[in-house]
Amino acid sequence: MLRRLEGPAHSALGDMTLLANDEVIVSDGAAGGVYRLRTDTTNDVGLERIDRGDFISPQTLAALPDGEHVLVAATPAESALST
Repeated sequence: MLRRLEGPAHSALGDMTLLANDEVIVSDGAAGGVYRLRTDTTNDVGLERIDRGDFISPQTLAALPDGEHVLVAATPAESALST
């Protein structure tokens, strides 16, 4: 591991995919976000949210060959187990 990156508060960053241009896309199964890992010219790392907030629990990201689109499997809230 080269670096640890903290996600937003109450997040659970999990599944990742690598785009053809070497950008990393990561999902947040707890807070429902999809993020792009950004590096600036000073090598500072951050997350940029790229979804519109329409996911409850995005999982299993898959990058398409065009390098511009990512498929996201999302679990609906009503399918979650309750105790």
